[in-house]
Amino acid sequence: MTAALRLNAGTAAPQARDRMRLGMAQLSPFGLSEQWLLRACGDRHWGLIAEGAGQTGTAFRDAQGHPVYAAFCATALRLSPPAGPLLGADLRISSVLGEVAPGRTGSLHLLEGPGGPLGRLAMISCFLRHDAGGSNRQLVKSGLPGLGPLAAAPAELIALDGRARRRA
Repeated sequence: MTAALRLNAGTAAPQARDRMRLGMAQLSPFGLSEQWLLRACGDRHWGLIAEGAGQTGTAFRDAQGHPVYAAFCATALRLSPPAGPLLGADLRISSVLGEVAPGRTGSLHLLEGPGGPLGRLAMISCFLRHDAGGSNRQLVKSGLPGLGPLAAAPAELIALDGRARRRA
């Protein structure tokens, strides 16, 4: 898969559009594999953040040099039944990144096959780092230097963030 990452001129909304041929690793008995989608789109999410921050890789660090992680705090996946067999079919993935709230970044991934829409995945993350002890017992909110102001996230992501915060 070769993602074409770019900044959308004037909106600071990193986007990726990609095509790939579906194989067994991407499929389940009922269509697209949820596990594969979460992994693949999670990587796309981090890649879009890196693009927005002007980085070439996804090893993020805060202003003091501490490792920073884009930790997922909400996801929502809606899959449609495929119109026909997907093995060997082309999948188109369109992704966009936006600011959901201060300190929260969201991506929306639209999935389309030869018979039309196959699904959509919304992902929201916040930036965390380890505490002074370096353990996973206590994580601290952080920021990502270089990640400029992003365009507002699509309404679907704003609504997901609201639902997730009410349930937390």
